[in-house]
Amino acid sequence: MPGDSAPLKPSAGLAFALGLMEELGKNVDRGNTVAATGQMNLDGSVSPIGGVRQKVFGVRAAHVDVFLVPAGDNATVARRYAGGVRVIAVKSFPQALRALATLPRKD
Repeated sequence: MPGDSAPLKPSAGLAFALGLMEELGKNVDRGNTVAATGQMNLDGSVSPIGGVRQKVFGVRAAHVDVFLVPAGDNATVARRYAGGVRVIAVKSFPQALRALATLPRKD
């Protein structure tokens, strides 16, 4: 499947960075249940990862509200299997923060 056959790369960088912001007191998720995947690069860009289809099934099982994924083929695959989960494609960490800031507050 396109977007799901990328070589394995570290895929928790975006999730780790968002979690770090939460730990530092920033309410980046605005009370929403957010999952994220994508390799974070030193310049803040988010690169594609492998196994996105399997990750979507885990996200659905966890009843996540929003799933942030790398833009491009990863987002296409994620949307195909997302069910009711909102998929937001991102190219960078700042873009991910902006996307989350536009979500309705749930807390």
